[in-house]
Amino acid sequence: MKKTLILLLAALLLSSCGSNDKSDQTTTAPVTITDDGFAPAPAPTGSLPSLTEKTPSTNTPEVEEVPLTDLSAFEGTFGVSSGGRLMTFVSDGVDGTLTFRTDTGVETVSGVLDATDKTLTIGDTSYAYAFWNGMLLLNQDDQPYILQKDDTVAAPLLTLLSGSYAGDGLTVTGKDGILTVTVDGIDVSGVPSIESVGKVTLTAAESVNLTLNADATASTVETGGREAAAAIDGDIGTRWSSEYKDDQSLTLDLGSLQTVGTVRIYWETAAGKDYDILLSADGENWKNVAAVKSNSTANEWLTYEFEPQSARYVKMDGHTRVGEYGFSIYEMEVYHRYVPALSFTCTADANGIALTLNGTTYHLKEAN
Repeated sequence: MKKTLILLLAALLLSSCGSNDKSDQTTTAPVTITDDGFAPAPAPTGSLPSLTEKTPSTNTPEVEEVPLTDLSAFEGTFGVSSGGRLMTFVSDGVDGTLTFRTDTGVETVSGVLDATDKTLTIGDTSYAYAFWNGMLLLNQDDQPYILQKDDTVAAPLLTLLSGSYAGDGLTVTGKDGILTVTVDGIDVSGVPSIESVGKVTLTAAESVNLTLNADATASTVETGGREAAAAIDGDIGTRWSSEYKDDQSLTLDLGSLQTVGTVRIYWETAAGKDYDILLSADGENWKNVAAVKSNSTANEWLTYEFEPQSARYVKMDGHTRVGEYGFSIYEMEVYHRYVPALSFTCTADANGIALTLNGTTYHLKEAN
């Protein structure tokens, strides 16, 4: 009889999790719970939606045989990324803290625990709850929380999102649910999301493209609609194209002196074969920062990195062409330093957090 009541409680809880009549609620892909554990829905990169319905697999696992009034069942750490909301619950069986990322930042609910057969109270906040397949299911105000036991992903990530950490030349700061990493003196930031176990991606992490407010001039233009400005308009579907002859150039004026360390070019099929990337502070004296020979790559990005230096003008100085047509560029971009989206793993260690970024591990401690 007791086991039947527990099963009924879990079923009622899951049913209430799916009921929500708010017409303005954002809908994301449903989360599937399998026999092997919990598979979180991808977190959005913008505003966070309300949690969505959680559905058991067709092969429903047995509800765990644990006394629902026994507070020792809550000891340890539970954590999950659910519907885009990172959250953890940490408890010693007497006190507990639920930490979660909201639309505006990181919030906590903490206090003394009290449990009945249907309700778990943390401080002044109460939740309907059940244990199911190694997970803790909470429900408050029709918002479901599904937390997996002994999580090693959400807890350290939420710790990063709640403060400032530094170590081994890397600094990490979390504020308002956004993580900012300073590496090589450049800040990259974004809303973290768990793509798979232990993996976190920072989105919107590219440095600023300096050409979006620049002017462009070309030595020649093939025809109307193929002017120089089309190579810096941020639209990969437009392009600059020169007349059908060698020795053509495209020059960008950034408007003021900028620190430049990366130039990227997306050639059309009519690509440059031999060309130089030149920088100038005054438009008269030029420095060659990339001499390209025998290029045959087109219709994909080519990236040229060099020691960052001050320049106002950036020029692609073309010498010879790949084919019989002119020089044609879909987009040309200029950066202080181009930093692609970063992927890393973070785990708690004895001294703080171990964060592995692009294969390098940084040992972070809370910054003073």
